Amino acid sequence: MNNENILSMSAFRQKTGASEATVCRWLKKGLPCLRIPRAGGGRAQVFFDPSDALSWVAANGNRTARHKAIALANTTPEAAPNGSPGTAAASKPSPADAGDDEGLLPALDRLRKQEIESHRLLIRLKRKGDLNAVLAVSERHLAETKALAVLENAAVQYETRMGELAPRAEMITAYERIMVSVKNSVLGIPSSVMPLIIPHLKDQNKAHDIMDLLDKATRGALRSAVQQGRAERAAREAGGTG
Repeated sequence: MNNENILSMSAFRQKTGASEATVCRWLKKGLPCLRIPRAGGGRAQVFFDPSDALSWVAANGNRTARHKAIALANTTPEAAPNGSPGTAAASKPSPADAGDDEGLLPALDRLRKQEIESHRLLIRLKRKGDLNAVLAVSERHLAETKALAVLENAAVQYETRMGELAPRAEMITAYERIMVSVKNSVLGIPSSVMPLIIPHLKDQNKAHDIMDLLDKATRGALRSAVQQGRAERAAREAGGTG
């Protein structure tokens, strides 16, 4: 815990907007803190590391607290321990990232990019063997991944509410109904067009043979479409796991 950045109880409450009762409830649930005994005895003083505490609130607080903790975590710079190179740049947000009116989806996109950059930086620092820098960036990356999980869940709920997404099981059921309807319609073409074809035949006894030909052609077209769909699905799955 960086002593220069720790927050007192009042400072933490002011930063998060939480009441004392709420913070006490969070502490009982596992909110990370540092308890320092008073010189004269009595209740210990409680202090918080911004990164650890905000990460916990982002993952465990109520909706309002989570959103505020995520915003604070993304705009709170952290000093690099022992002046380790690279960590300050990874922790300090740019002015363009600190917009108060940023929407949910733009914030999600920005945080995804930020998490990727932190991950790449972490790999480079591990290769260099800079343990202090690795520790600092690891904590930052953990906070980003937790915040990212919260934001992604909120984005899914928002897009579902707006009608842009739907539960997978419901979509599969809907598409199955559509495909069954299409299949039945296509298979019904031979019997529906034969009354229109028969008057134009010189030998109307051949009507049954023509209907068989049409039926085979439609069934063959459906089988070909199914095979093509399976091949495209296999190709997508292979590309996703490659």
